[in-house]
Amino acid sequence: MMNDMESQTGRKVAVLGPIPRDQIVTHAGERFEKYGCVLYTAVALSALLDAGDMVFPVSHVRRQDEGPIKEILGSFPNIDTSGITSSADQGDVIELRYIEHNRRVERQASFMNPIVPADVDEVLDADVFVCVPITDYEVGQATLRHIKEHSGAAVVLDAHGPTVTLGTEELRDLARHCLDRGVGAVCVTLDERGCVAFYRDGSGGVAQEFVDRIEVEHVVDTTGAGDSFAAGLAYGYLAYRDYVVACQYGNAMGAQRCAGAQLDVYLPRDETERQIRAAYGPR
Repeated sequence: MMNDMESQTGRKVAVLGPIPRDQIVTHAGERFEKYGCVLYTAVALSALLDAGDMVFPVSHVRRQDEGPIKEILGSFPNIDTSGITSSADQGDVIELRYIEHNRRVERQASFMNPIVPADVDEVLDADVFVCVPITDYEVGQATLRHIKEHSGAAVVLDAHGPTVTLGTEELRDLARHCLDRGVGAVCVTLDERGCVAFYRDGSGGVAQEFVDRIEVEHVVDTTGAGDSFAAGLAYGYLAYRDYVVACQYGNAMGAQRCAGAQLDVYLPRDETERQIRAAYGPR
């Protein structure tokens, strides 16, 4: 199966957001710590991209975390860690207490300094930007505006959960509001129900398409599933320019993330594509 990403190497994907030190209590009462957010997105993209493509995380971290984070990401040959800096010695610390597999109480104990326009000037030639902030403070409107004004790249913005209390009709109203303001698509994850994509149809109306989940035989850890979904969404759209296909890749990467606790859960792209064909049929 040949697509744009396979036929053309040298692509750049910039990933913006925090790399928090997650302090996690599972629904079974287990306690552990690990890095998250941008880390998951970058590694998931690394699994999907070719060796000649590059992932450029842009993040601010604590000085004590910079070395360990770069060591982790440095084991992946197509991730450039030069955009991870600690000059302000500020970084996110997140406390996550899971009530169920996919329900959690989240508290942010420390905050990184925001990513400002100057931080992204070195990656304005990226083919796509994936923004995975925990709050709108971390990747603000001025930075998003700077990207849109100085780059023709697609921008994937993970809004991190403001839709969780909305019903189907409210989601449609929100999607119409966003589409009316120039957003290409609104894709909402629905946990075990997969996700739904809203986008303009051929007549200018709002199309709505549900994309079923990919089954996970044994859910181990759902932390980072949304960050992984964003990675798959970005890759799928960049490769196919199709919002529904992009959601299929998003579901695949989110499912892979839930299947294990470590970063080696992400499959090579050919195996991910077999997983997608098995779930959704041939394209």
